[in-house]
Amino acid sequence: MTIAEILAMAGFFLVAVGLGFTWVRNGRGQARRDGILEERINGIKQILDDENNGLSAIKKCVDEQKVHCASTVSAFTERIKVLEEQD
Repeated sequence: MTIAEILAMAGFFLVAVGLGFTWVRNGRGQARRDGILEERINGIKQILDDENNGLSAIKKCVDEQKVHCASTVSAFTERIKVLEEQD
């Protein structure tokens, strides 16, 4: 083997080791970022599942508004029927 071949093999080995360390470091960084994202998603889910301010509270308010609107419309309908019958 010549010195050029030995240097080429040593360079190849150093590059391979460097890439290995880079992959490990990037993998750990990605795992850390994934953990942070998962915590944030869980926090958002907890906020949405809250009984007082979450989606169920919004649905409850919308349902109450539906009932209120329906009772108002039916009252107006009855008033109009009575007025039409009087004429």
